[in-house]
Amino acid sequence: MNDMYLNVSSFNDLFKILKNKNSYVDNADSRLEVAQKRQKQLTTYIEQLKSSNMTNKESLMNTEDVLKILNSIIDNLNITKEGLEVIEKNILRLIAKKEDLSYADSDLSEDINKIKKDIDSFDELSTKLNQDIYDKYSIVKNFFANTPALSMYSDPSEDAAFELSNQNNNIADFSASALNNSSINLDIEDNLVLRISERDNKVYLPYTKAEVLKYLETYPKVFKDSSSVINREFIMDLTFYTRHTFLARFREVFSLIRNREMKSFADALKRAFDLMFKYELNPALVAGLKSEAQLDSLLECLEKNTLDEFKPFKIIFEINPAKRH
Repeated sequence: MNDMYLNVSSFNDLFKILKNKNSYVDNADSRLEVAQKRQKQLTTYIEQLKSSNMTNKESLMNTEDVLKILNSIIDNLNITKEGLEVIEKNILRLIAKKEDLSYADSDLSEDINKIKKDIDSFDELSTKLNQDIYDKYSIVKNFFANTPALSMYSDPSEDAAFELSNQNNNIADFSASALNNSSINLDIEDNLVLRISERDNKVYLPYTKAEVLKYLETYPKVFKDSSSVINREFIMDLTFYTRHTFLARFREVFSLIRNREMKSFADALKRAFDLMFKYELNPALVAGLKSEAQLDSLLECLEKNTLDEFKPFKIIFEINPAKRH
């Protein structure tokens, strides 16, 4: 019995890690975008140096050395992302195996412990990589700032992504960097439309003014105004729901029952498993729900093929036109 409770607690921890992983990846992606931009700028500059008769060999070699440093930064960021993908896949396999009734608690404990060891190893590696990235990007930043032909590309807001103080190396505790607080825009109305847009590759979730204000009151250092709340909490990449749809469905149902309904982990887990492979249930729709009653209503509408009669919010699908052959 004690093993069972231990596994439930550990499984909950792993689920939190799986959710936080997306924030960690977003952070890695933002740094990767800046590094790749600098890489292109530096590559163009090197081509200009090589074509100029006025360039001395030492200047060219120094610039090429900085490009090597940038390439190393990009490699390290990709290693970080790959490590996160491995952890995600292992947790996904564990979720799928948990559905198998023949899966013993002892096997579950062993698999959970292995994943935790992998996470510890990743945290240790990412700490070293982040320090290396910070040290190397400092060289890149200074080179751009002190090279007249490149100084125009210096951007403090982009460079800030590489500040070590902004990096949290523990995937289990990862949270967004605090933003400076400013005046809060209260000119906002309820949005009772859920829009799934293939054109924008976005999902625009419904929200109420009360929800947005609650975020602003609860996290004043994270959100500077209502727009920042909406952009982060209610506008999502469509791929967040279309990649590994069974996991996305599991994640959204679990979150609805556990976090919104405040039911037990076991209840949330059971409902999530029950609906995990219900393919007609779009996980993006579940993300817009506010209660289990709304979930039941949505399931009923799907069963009767009367989605237009769903009352809590309007559902709009923006489908890309079929490609002509």
